[in-house]
Amino acid sequence: MRSQLEMFDILRIDHFRGFEAAWEIPADEDTAING
Repeated sequence: MRSQLEMFDILRIDHFRGFEAAWEIPADEDTAING
């Protein structure tokens, strides 16, 4: 979100469930197991 806020003045989050359930994979991981 930080990078989005650098590009845009306003962010719209349409679906809180999707935002709350979002997951990420660390950039230094070889696989998605720890995502």
